[in-house]
Amino acid sequence: LAWIERHATRAVIVAPVAAFLVYEFSATPFAYSADAYVTTDVVSMATDVPGPIAELHVRDNQPVAAGDTLLVIDPRPLAIALDSARAALDLAQQQQALAQQAVAETEADIAARQARLIDAQAVVSRTATLARDQFAPQQRLDDVRRDEAVAEAELRRAQVVALVARRQVQFAGAQINVAQAAVDRAAYDLERTRLTAPGAGRVVQFEARIGDHAAVGRPVLAVALADNWRVVANVTERHLPRIAPGQPVLAMLGSDAWRIHRGTVRSLGAAVALPGKRDPNGRKVKPPLQRQQHRFQRLHDHQDKASIPARISQTSTASRSAARPGSRDAGAAA
Repeated sequence: LAWIERHATRAVIVAPVAAFLVYEFSATPFAYSADAYVTTDVVSMATDVPGPIAELHVRDNQPVAAGDTLLVIDPRPLAIALDSARAALDLAQQQQALAQQAVAETEADIAARQARLIDAQAVVSRTATLARDQFAPQQRLDDVRRDEAVAEAELRRAQVVALVARRQVQFAGAQINVAQAAVDRAAYDLERTRLTAPGAGRVVQFEARIGDHAAVGRPVLAVALADNWRVVANVTERHLPRIAPGQPVLAMLGSDAWRIHRGTVRSLGAAVALPGKRDPNGRKVKPPLQRQQHRFQRLHDHQDKASIPARISQTSTASRSAARPGSRDAGAAA
């Protein structure tokens, strides 16, 4: 104090310079950010089929496992639609069977008319020989030739009828395919009346109630997945050259004060500010003065992850130590 009193002017000049140097040297091994929050992947759950909610198996903030039933849409209208589609498929199959029987009938008719034509041709040949030798009148020859022409025309008609019958079989087969597709779709819709969790996590943004009408594509609840928790931190550009994926990170959570969690830098991403964009804490996103965003993988310090009271959008502070991956001698501050 005596030196400060004797050198007051020097102290006023040296103190800010010393504070600046201390800050600059401390920023070299560490990158600190209080602009951070905890987040995870949140899956918005919407039904694939419309209808009233008949069963509700979860409540807000309830933990769920992968495949757990969340809610059930009333399956009765879709079950009726499936029965109707199956009946239409059965009808199409029966129509195809009738068309196949018609084909067999026309083929038998063709064989009979071919035999008649052959017989008529033989009669014409014999009558022509007799008429040439004047043992048969000309009128008789004209009559048998007329019978031959009629038999030939009837054969062509039978062949056309057979062609139409074969096309009816093809058409019935196409109707069967359409009916089968309708059955498959109705069965799929009936199966999709049960909405299940995509993974282990916790139910959030719960809005569904029994009796509510669920619309296709409209989210009714969301599931925050438990396998991808992370801290997203915005840092200034001065720290960017010294940050790389794999470096160690120390983080403190707002809901778990004074407890340090260890992690590693997972990736770097550009922070783009959109008009009216807000972060999960409700704060407006600043213009992209910090053009890089850091995602710190959220780890546990040798304890089960479930013991960490992490919540979506809770605040966090994170600092990145200057040690390279695998080093054990670096210090860190949070």
